[in-house]
Amino acid sequence: MSSATSSACSAIEWRSDLSVPDSATLVVNATSLGLPGSGEVGLNFDAIPAGLVVCDVIPNPPDTPFLQRARQAGATTVDGRGMLLNQAAINIKFWTDVDPDREVMGRALDQAIADWAHP
Repeated sequence: MSSATSSACSAIEWRSDLSVPDSATLVVNATSLGLPGSGEVGLNFDAIPAGLVVCDVIPNPPDTPFLQRARQAGATTVDGRGMLLNQAAINIKFWTDVDPDREVMGRALDQAIADWAHP
């Protein structure tokens, strides 16, 4: 547990076909695995804890095979677009002192992803 938050957190070494511990509530893929040509994230989706939230930091494509498998197994999924959008907004504010409209940025991001997927 961190002194800055009341949330408990622990990390475990992720090896091929990791089984999610029953006590887990969140799994985050913060690797490049899942990008086209990079291989699969080795997670055993046969038995996942009820209420598990699975996140992938990859913003494009938003619905990665990792998230698709997690959703099929019953997990709630979160893609990487929100992280990318918020990192960009924070950096714009930091560098320009302008607080950008995140809703406008979100629409532009979604359009850019759609244009990339269907040129």
